[in-house]
Amino acid sequence: MTLVVLLVMGALAFLVSNLSPEFMQTYRQRQTDAALAQAREALLGYAARFREANPNGANIPVYMYGYLPLPDLGTTRNNNAGCPTEGCDAANFTGNAANMTVIGRFPWRMLGTGPLRDGNGECLWYIVSGSHQRIQQATPMNWDTLGQLDLVVANGTAAMQNALATPHDRPVAIIFSPGPPLPGQDRSPSVPNSECGGNYDAKNYLDPTTLAALNGVTNYLTGTNNSTGITGDSNPANDPDPAKSLTIQSDIHRQTDGRLWPGQCPAGASCTLVSNDKGLAITSDQLFAALRKSSLFRLDINSMLDRMTSCLRDIGVATSAHPIATNACYDDTQDPQNYFSHYKDQLFVASCGGNCSAIIDGATPATACPAMLILGSQRNKTNQVRLTAANRADPNNYLEAPNANSFNTAHDVLIFGSRCGDT
Repeated sequence: MTLVVLLVMGALAFLVSNLSPEFMQTYRQRQTDAALAQAREALLGYAARFREANPNGANIPVYMYGYLPLPDLGTTRNNNAGCPTEGCDAANFTGNAANMTVIGRFPWRMLGTGPLRDGNGECLWYIVSGSHQRIQQATPMNWDTLGQLDLVVANGTAAMQNALATPHDRPVAIIFSPGPPLPGQDRSPSVPNSECGGNYDAKNYLDPTTLAALNGVTNYLTGTNNSTGITGDSNPANDPDPAKSLTIQSDIHRQTDGRLWPGQCPAGASCTLVSNDKGLAITSDQLFAALRKSSLFRLDINSMLDRMTSCLRDIGVATSAHPIATNACYDDTQDPQNYFSHYKDQLFVASCGGNCSAIIDGATPATACPAMLILGSQRNKTNQVRLTAANRADPNNYLEAPNANSFNTAHDVLIFGSRCGDT
């Protein structure tokens, strides 16, 4: 027995001693990727349950799908009566406001995942865009609600380059693996009996610690968020482009001539590691792709359209003397409650001023009807843009052929929101 034990121990020692640094790096990276993926699925699941999990006093769901939890900011700032310990999400902490982007640790206890750690044993961090945080809720909340986070990448130049084609591609949240500490980062424990250990000071985990010296590798540590978890401007009028630039590339090196390189430094060059955060982004498309798979979400959308169709049929199509947008059928008190204000910019009515024939989904014979109610739904990425007021006033950024062609006639009426009236 002793001989067998010695042989096994010797074999294990030989195996461990011969594991290459490349093998260990790959192993750690797989652990990190698995933790980030699990965290993202937990957040998408939270968003898909959000409406049902937040009813009013009459047990009726009232909040819209799409909002995401705040991070764990530490037991002294979470202010969450139902979940006050480590791993819980923050409630409406002091300093929180509309459109405030918040950074903290991933709220693993509230999401039921247990502490999620990267390949270096560090618990994950999490940033949620001010446009999608659950406490200070933005309106409207739908697939066109822009995130306030930008992604930048190193590509061998002296400054990070934007990686997104349009603001529509901005992430609404990012989960971070902080990686090993870089010089200047102090991860000494500040919370007794903590499962994750360390502290809640973001600058000790998310890079860089000195923005000016590192020439814009990231800018999400500006202001006071290293102690409060806040970035951004609470008044978007003062900050017309509130997106915060982040890198999720993992290792980024700066060459002595100032150029930034992803991964390894070029052969023969002298470089310094300036960032090692690896992140996984959640985009609006990913968020609403998950929501659209929910039968409850589809049921609510269909219920709203059925109710509005009945209203249109009963009171007639809007005219300048009778704008439907002011009718009680279309306010947020109607079931499904609070949907109208979030999706009214997606709704169109095509009217022919009397009975006309409409071919619906190619079916024949045509159906006689005085008007059609159309939900614009998610945009076509090829040619539809919904960023500016002018973009949103153009029906072609919501409707495709043949609906766009059918809508753009002299008798059509565009209603709901700011575009009410005859066109």
